[in-house]
Amino acid sequence: MLLSNNLYVAANIALGYILDTHSSKFLIAKARICTMQGNYLDATSALDELLPKNQDNYEAWVMRGHAFYLHGNLFDSEESYIKALRLKPNLKDHDL
Repeated sequence: MLLSNNLYVAANIALGYILDTHSSKFLIAKARICTMQGNYLDATSALDELLPKNQDNYEAWVMRGHAFYLHGNLFDSEESYIKALRLKPNLKDHDL
């Protein structure tokens, strides 16, 4: 537990050194870290910034669905999962 918490802190510090905080890679990494830390609102905020520029990113839609689901927002999680499945109907994600 201590190791994983320190890894997330270190990852957040590393993200602070990235200059392009609006790039797709940055926003995906930020969303992953926030989700792992249980900070689901920040995760969905990062993904909501990414998705208008990259509507075809099924991975971001799945991550958004997971973050909303874990936060207890079933309506938005279902909406995100449906968008991911429309983009990639044969998606092999056990949670879906």
